Amino acid sequence: MPTFKPAHTLLVRLLAVLGGGFLGGALRYMILTDLTSASTARYGVYPAPSLAYSFDLRLFVINTVGVFIATWLLLGSMGNSSPDAPGRLFWTTGVLGGLTTYSSLIGELGAIWGLNRGVAVLIGALSVGAACGAGWLAYQLRQRVERGS
Repeated sequence: MPTFKPAHTLLVRLLAVLGGGFLGGALRYMILTDLTSASTARYGVYPAPSLAYSFDLRLFVINTVGVFIATWLLLGSMGNSSPDAPGRLFWTTGVLGGLTTYSSLIGELGAIWGLNRGVAVLIGALSVGAACGAGWLAYQLRQRVERGS
C-alpha cells in the first residue's frame, strides 16, 4: 500500500528547487553579463555570427565547476540523503542546476556549427571531457579526504 505524503512536503521540495534555481540562475546571469552595458548588449542584441562571439569561456568554466561541485556534494553526506531531501534539492537541482546550463552550450555549438563544424565538434568534445574530468577529479579528491590522506 502506498504511503501518504502530505501536500506540504511537495511544496517544501518545490520551494527548495525554485529558490535554489533562482539563486543559481541569477548567479550565472551575473557572471555571464558582468552587469555591464557592454556585456549586456552582447546578450541582448545578436552580433554578426563569428567564432569570437559564439564561444564563451565563462560558460565552459561555469559548467565544469558546477559538475565538480555537484559531484563533490553528492559523494559526501548529501549523497546519503534522500533524492527528495530539501537540502539536496536546493543545492544540486536548484542552485547548481540553475548555475550550469548545457542548453546554452548547445545553443553556442549550434551557432558555431554554422561557421565551422570542426570547431563545434572540438568545443563539444572539450566541454563533455571537461565535465567528465571534473567529476572524476571530485571523486578522487573526495576519496582522498575520506581516507584521511
